[in-house]
Amino acid sequence: MFIPTNWKTKIKNICVDTEGMSAADVLRCRADNEILYIKSIDTKYSETTFSVKREKDVMQWLNGKLNVPKIYDFGIENNREFMVMSELAGTHIDDIKLSPNEYIAHLANCIKLMNSVDISNCPFDSSVNMRLAELEFLIENNLASLDDWEDTTNFADSNELYQWLCNNKPSENFVFSHGDLTANFFVNGADYHFYDLGRAGIADEWLDIAFCVRAIRDFEEKKYEDKFFELLNIKPDYKKIEYFILLDEMF
Repeated sequence: MFIPTNWKTKIKNICVDTEGMSAADVLRCRADNEILYIKSIDTKYSETTFSVKREKDVMQWLNGKLNVPKIYDFGIENNREFMVMSELAGTHIDDIKLSPNEYIAHLANCIKLMNSVDISNCPFDSSVNMRLAELEFLIENNLASLDDWEDTTNFADSNELYQWLCNNKPSENFVFSHGDLTANFFVNGADYHFYDLGRAGIADEWLDIAFCVRAIRDFEEKKYEDKFFELLNIKPDYKKIEYFILLDEMF
């Protein structure tokens, strides 16, 4: 359990946050009557979108554009990048998933909100080429996820899937993308508060949509998927949806 040296005497009531599938460690704790989160990751991930530094930089850029955690500290210590940040207000989206129509409406609202962010001066590249280069790095360094694939992913191994992704790159229409939207926000009245933003940046408009479709399919009723596209007022591009779902398999 990593705690930055400067915070060891300040915090108490430490709880390990076990949600999510990131390689990062997250601690929930209290300091000066405020709930804080300490997120850290090994520096071997520094050149990837798992990087806590990258996430910190994205959050600083988004300040004033979207509701994101307040950053209290950032540093590198004992070969770990770390960030100390505030707690977010509201109801976690996973607690709303039992009401499919409400859940889908929130996903659609968040897609629209993400896409409204002006990307003209955005310095964060999350395009297909960037993600494929990152994936190559993860595979070569034994950091890719090779044993938690969807049942519908029918490739012999990581190399076969990687080559397919390289050979079938779609054209891209760029927007601002969260990169891992479906379980990483809170609903606070009419407002949305976002976190886990390491993958955020300029990406194709279908990337976030694809992950939302993957989550909506958990309801096992096509009507919810249809409702999602109705709320977005678009027709589904299933070729791109399936591509981006496969692109995410080894992250």
